Amino acid sequence: MKNLGVDIIYILNRTQDIERKESLLKELEFIPGLNFKVIKAVTGDVLPSIADMIQSKTLFPVFTDPVGLLTKNIIATALTHQKAYNTFLSSDYESCLILEDDARFTKKFYKYIYNKELLNITKDVKKSDYDIVYWGRSNHADEKEIAHTGKYSEFLNHTELNIDYYGAHAYQVSRKGATKIMEQALPIKFPADVLLESLDLKVYSPTYSMIIQNSGPVTQAVTQRLLDTIRTIGNDGESLRSSTKEDFDYKYSKREKGRYTKQVKECRVYADIPVDKITFGNRKLPNGKVVENWATIHLLKS
Repeated sequence: MKNLGVDIIYILNRTQDIERKESLLKELEFIPGLNFKVIKAVTGDVLPSIADMIQSKTLFPVFTDPVGLLTKNIIATALTHQKAYNTFLSSDYESCLILEDDARFTKKFYKYIYNKELLNITKDVKKSDYDIVYWGRSNHADEKEIAHTGKYSEFLNHTELNIDYYGAHAYQVSRKGATKIMEQALPIKFPADVLLESLDLKVYSPTYSMIIQNSGPVTQAVTQRLLDTIRTIGNDGESLRSSTKEDFDYKYSKREKGRYTKQVKECRVYADIPVDKITFGNRKLPNGKVVENWATIHLLKS
């Protein structure tokens, strides 16, 4: 099984994150026929003003996120994933695996290589009509199954979407899948990971996460920088306080019709991003699904 069953692996990495890149490359060393390319990540500090991005149709004036979070780095991450799609579509490859540099392989992954279960999964993927295959959900333990709505084939399931497991750290994309994503990618209306679950795509996954996201410890310097640049906006639209705590006032209901209901009472926005208003409520996604109680950030155009 060469190159994990894909034609090319794209690693998304900021130039300054050398240790992250080297750590991931070390894990990839054992893969036979490894073919990869490092995509230099876009960073928030080089982006133009919000008004300029709206004017150039890079950013939509209404931004939607399940947890009400918007920073320039979130915009930059969306642009980085788009950079990977464009690189892929300009090549002759038919499939790619996109890895963020904090992706790490699970024990289950190595076990499946040993017992050849991973080979069976990749064979099923090749025979499928997939647009995206999630090789892992964010912060999933080895033994926890990826939520799904039923079997697609012997080794693949229909991934259950929009249930608070967003993450774009490890996913396989077909050429037709990348084309569909890029048709909706600009102007940016969602974070990169939320966009993938908002489109009308054929999305599958194995039963267990093969690759998880390992963010690592947050240093005091990073924390202080976040404190200086994040403001919290409540239902009344007023700036409340700077905060990095994950203390959104969530209320999760019982599982209803295959998903959770959550209510967001606060929204966190980068301090330099001009906001007109924040609204919270139900929203119909491009794939036709209606999600409940998402935060919508209305940006000032000038």
